[in-house]
Amino acid sequence: MKHSAEYYIEHLEMEPHVEGGYFKECLLEKEDRDLWSSIYFMLAKGEVSHFHRLKSDEVWYYHDGNALTIYMIDEEGKLTAAKLGLDLEKGEVPQVLVPKGMIFGSAMEEEGFSLVGCMVSPCFKYEEFELFDRKELLEKYPYEVSGGQKQRVAVARALITKPQLILADEPTGALDSKATDSLLDLFGEINNEGQTILMVTHSTKAASHAKRVLFIKDGEVFHQLYRGNMTNEELYAKISDTLTILTTGGEHHE
Repeated sequence: MKHSAEYYIEHLEMEPHVEGGYFKECLLEKEDRDLWSSIYFMLAKGEVSHFHRLKSDEVWYYHDGNALTIYMIDEEGKLTAAKLGLDLEKGEVPQVLVPKGMIFGSAMEEEGFSLVGCMVSPCFKYEEFELFDRKELLEKYPYEVSGGQKQRVAVARALITKPQLILADEPTGALDSKATDSLLDLFGEINNEGQTILMVTHSTKAASHAKRVLFIKDGEVFHQLYRGNMTNEELYAKISDTLTILTTGGEHHE
């Protein structure tokens, strides 16, 4: 039997959570209250659990609804994303561990809702809960890390709210090759899920991951390429050829 988000909110007696969504404390270790605690947690489409950090490990368990995306930033600034759900062929997993010290948040990027369980060990304590707002992430955290780490934090801020349009200005500019590959793969995944990405880049590699490439010269569109059935390698070669023409004084093409 399928249930709605409203059903769970009513029958589990869930309340609004300070980080976003709804929650209900359901289990608490009674002999040693510092050992572990667990809650039900739910997000509906378009809702987010804002970035926060704990001093304890937290394990997320899928219960019902659609997949939930969990975004995590480790102490080195590396961004990773995990899908909590049961469609294993799509890369979803029924459990996700968020190690202590990570900055993390979650977003409901599909229709409907996602009901999950969150177990914290040692026990959750509000005095150890750090909630990060946009201003803090913009003004505080990025200045404490490298350029590449700032880039990944900026990407995490952009993706967590699942906007319909993402404007990416040189998104791979401060990243090493491994981080670049990871980011471009992530862009591909969210684009396939329906989000539009407008990327400005001088990187042929980054452009070769796009579905459409526009070349600008003297403030006007010089040429454009469509991916069609081309692989990244084939599109890379086409982009390189066009750049050669552009830089050697080729004629304007509509």
